[in-house]
Amino acid sequence: MSSSKSIIHEIDRLKLVYKRHGGKQSRDKNVLIWYEFGEFCAKSGCPHLAEVGKRHVKAYLESKDLAPSTKYTYRLALEALFKAADLLPPPYLKTIHHTKPPRAEQRRRKTLRSWLKEAANDPIFSAEGSEPLPPDPPPHPWQY
Repeated sequence: MSSSKSIIHEIDRLKLVYKRHGGKQSRDKNVLIWYEFGEFCAKSGCPHLAEVGKRHVKAYLESKDLAPSTKYTYRLALEALFKAADLLPPPYLKTIHHTKPPRAEQRRRKTLRSWLKEAANDPIFSAEGSEPLPPDPPPHPWQY
């Protein structure tokens, strides 16, 4: 009897348990991704969720032209699907990372403390530095 159920029926069953707790909007989006993935797998000839592998996940993500951050969102949704089904996700999902610039390259906002430290070392702002300000550089020819 369970062999006649398709992957969409399995997703229907998992959706009921998954949507009970947590943020409703994000879970609704995840379930929509589940259904798209289920339809894609059904068209590919994969009848059950337990038979889904790397080939199906990779083909599904490559069939969509997604930005890296959106691809990461899809990865999290598919991992939630496999977790709800009590299955191990294909290892390919772990290769999709959130693309964020490294910490050193991110623009760091200066705090008041860092401004005060710089001002204390700057002769212009310090009480000890009594030198006049240097003259402004001459304007460039293309500036008016």
